Formats: sequence, C-alpha cells, structure tokens
Amino acid sequence: MKILALNPKDFYAGWPVQSDFGRELYRCPALTFPVLKRLLPAGHEMRLFDGFFEPQPMRHYLELIRWPDLVAVNIASAYGALSYAIAIKQIKRLNPQARIIAGGHHAYLFRKRWLELGVDVIATGEGETMFHSLIEQISGGGHFDQVPGVAFKSGGQYVETAPAPQIESLDESPEPDLDLINFSIYPNYLSPGGGWVGSLESSRGCIFKCKFCTTPVYWRGTQRYKSFGRVAKEIEALLGRGVRQINILDDGFGNDLDYTRELLKVFARYRDRMTWGSFIRADSALKDPGLIEQAGQSGMRMAIVGFESVDEEVLKECIGKGMRVPLNLRELQEVYHGFQKQKILVIGTFISGHPGMGPTSRASYLEARKVCDDPRLADYMPFPGTLGYDKLAEQFPIKDMFFHDVKLPIFPERSVEAFRFNLLNILDLPRSLRLLFRGYNYRWYLLNSHRYLWKKMLRLNRRKLRDYFMMRRNDLSSDQKQGLLFKWYLDDPNYQQWLDAQDERVWF
Repeated sequence: MKILALNPKDFYAGWPVQSDFGRELYRCPALTFPVLKRLLPAGHEMRLFDGFFEPQPMRHYLELIRWPDLVAVNIASAYGALSYAIAIKQIKRLNPQARIIAGGHHAYLFRKRWLELGVDVIATGEGETMFHSLIEQISGGGHFDQVPGVAFKSGGQYVETAPAPQIESLDESPEPDLDLINFSIYPNYLSPGGGWVGSLESSRGCIFKCKFCTTPVYWRGTQRYKSFGRVAKEIEALLGRGVRQINILDDGFGNDLDYTRELLKVFARYRDRMTWGSFIRADSALKDPGLIEQAGQSGMRMAIVGFESVDEEVLKECIGKGMRVPLNLRELQEVYHGFQKQKILVIGTFISGHPGMGPTSRASYLEARKVCDDPRLADYMPFPGTLGYDKLAEQFPIKDMFFHDVKLPIFPERSVEAFRFNLLNILDLPRSLRLLFRGYNYRWYLLNSHRYLWKKMLRLNRRKLRDYFMMRRNDLSSDQKQGLLFKWYLDDPNYQQWLDAQDERVWF
C-alpha cells in the first residue's frame, strides 16, 4: 500500500498577516510520521510532503495526491483547519479511492466534524500503540472496530473504539526515520555555518492544567520522558544529516527541573556542533535562575517563553496557569536579562481576549517589551473539551472554534487588542535596530521574520481581498463570516477548478 503523509499547502493562510505566524518562527520538521514509518508492516511505502514549506508547483502537488492508496494527516491547530478541509476535499475529488486517516489535537477534539468533512478514520490517541494494527486492517480490508483508539463512521453512525493504551516510556517509541525528511526546506539561521534545522522530542505531554490548552486533555494529564542515552542517540543521528540547529518539540520543556539540568549536560557535549531552542514556561526560569546560564552554555540560542500575562491574577483566574513561584514584572525582567547575558533570543507569547480580563489587566505592549526581544500576542482560544471551556461557555457566547482567523472575534465583544499589539511589534523601529546589531541569532531572526511577513503580505489575489473585506463587515457575526469562508472554499466548484490550475507563485 502506498501511503502519503501530508501537511497540505496553505490554501487559506489569512491576509494581510498569517494567523499562524509562529509556525514560521519555529520552522522545523514534525516527527509524527518519521516515527510512525518505523511501525509500518512490511511491503508498504510511505512518502512525506510538507506543503507548509516545500515550494512545489501545483501540477506536481496534484500528481502527488493522485499517487497514494492512503493519505495520513496530523491536524494540530484551528488556524490550519480550513486548509486541511480544502486538501481533504481535493483528495476525495482527484483520488476518490484513497482512504484518509487523521490524528493530532485538533482532529481529536473535533473528530465528528472531520469525519463529516471526508476523513475515514480518526486516531484518538497515541499512534505508536495503534498505527501498525490500523494499517493492517486497512490494507487487508478489515474492520476498524478491531483497532483500539480510533473513531469512524459505520452505516452512517459514529463509532469510537476503546482508548489505545499509552506507552509507559518514550524510549519504547521508535527512533524517527530521518530518510523521510527533506531537511533542505528547514534552513538554519540561528547560528553561522549553515546546515539544517532538525527536531527532537525529549518529553511528551504536560503536568500543568492551563484552562486554554489542549495538551493535558490529549495526553491525559501525563508527561513522559526519554532517557538521556536515547536523546544523545537522536542528536547524533541529526548531526549526521547536517543539522546544526535543533528545535525541541516538548510541550512541557523545563517542567521537571532535575531532568532538565541533566538533559542540558547532554546538550553541552554537542555545543560546538549545534545550537538549540525550545518552548519554556516563565516560572521554570524563575524557580531556578541558574537554569538559564546552564542552557546558554549548552548551546541554547532561542527561547519561546509562555508568559501569557505579567499579571499574576490574570494567570490564576482567567488562564488557570498554576505558577510555581510568585510572578511580577521586576522578576521577569531579571529573568530576561539572564537570557540576554547568554545571548539567547527570547520570543515572548502573551494571551488576550478573555472576557474576564478588565482594561487594567490586558497585555501592554510596552510592558511585554521589557521582558523579551519579540513579544507576540494571541487570542484566548477556548476549545470544547479543554478544562476552562464549559464554565466559560455558560457565561459567554463563544464562536465555533473548529476554525480560527485572528480577524474573527471569539466572543461577542469585538477585540482589536491583538491586532494593535502585533502592529506595534512590526512598527517598533527601536526594537528592530536593537536586534539587528545585537548578535547573529538576533539579526537573522529579525530579517527572516520580516522577510516572511512581507512575502505573505505581497502575495495577494482577489480572493484574499474578498476575504479581508468580508471579515471587516460589522453586520455579520463571527460564525456567519466563518460560514461564508467554508462555503466559498469548500462548496464552490469554481474555486476548486481555479485552485487546480494555479501556479505556485500566484497563491502561495
């Protein structure tokens, strides 16, 4: 059986600014399919295409989706949901015999919706414990009800099998098959000397229970780790492929400080051959300031710090982010200065738009600018099934969260806070000049982020303009605007014909 692991092209990315801008800032290969390839039964072939980053002309892309017997997608975010839905419709139209399986946080939370949109099977948990069995059943014409941890339709009825067990240790997960990855589309720009960006998973899940986060729901509130020997083995494999920058994919990097300190000793062995970056909670650095120095000495050059807010009351009441140490602006500034001493670029993520946030507790760009090099503000996005959703939905109307664009207000009160905040970020010339002259990783991060931003803004067509002006209409609700987008992109046969005929440079 021929299997295509697909991240589709950005058929809908939003304009003038892409909603999921962070994906470009942390550009690196996903590891889901390289791991699952190791579990394929004999006699099957898998290819991986990352349409987010690989500039294939449309005619080559269409040839590719006509090739497989099975298409596998990993749907992680509401930002990309419309692009995935367009891709699924395109596959069903051009390769109707192909089966489609989907996994990931978003596919799990909205599994019934994805089945309605054309997906044949949803993986509801960890792939390592069910992928081999699922492939055998599909290739042999068997029944999905024999496979644990899947959802599907049978006779028009929704069916969900018993949850698949989780692997106890991540060392049980196969090492990624790096032959599947085209590293050339992930260039390294955080350190001199060129090379590629690779990915590493040292832990999976998160022990914290932030109200907005899908991670504790998907991974059942657990966090599991790889042994240090296994991590070193994966680093050696990446270095052998020309990787010089490694991005850590962990949701909860730094949660276990004892584990993290030992992990940094492993990274330090390779500091002359690689740099690395990761997401990290603000309170991990606050709890152990020496961790920053150790991270810098082990080769860390980028940290995406989840501040969410500099207001402790907002963190506790609105976001539900349990902090292990008290938080205030002065202490966060000290942490930031620690990163600066180690020449670690700090991208700070903040959240706005929760209806419980009063005017005095909303994110201030000037305050955020004091604790990081590049402050980014995102909407508070409550998803059905997450820990804070039900209580919030009882108090406030919430738009359909299956899909999201930053121009769609989530709550009835229209908020432009995120737009203004991120516009200030773009226009902040003193910040840009500071990054430009600070060091190699700062300079190239700045130049690449602006290059990507302006590239997306200048690639304009009439459909993007139509979408933009529709989003600005005050007589339509967010759900009505979202409904129009889905009608235009999924139900209009003229769009499908137009899409198939496009050259890469016209729309991507």
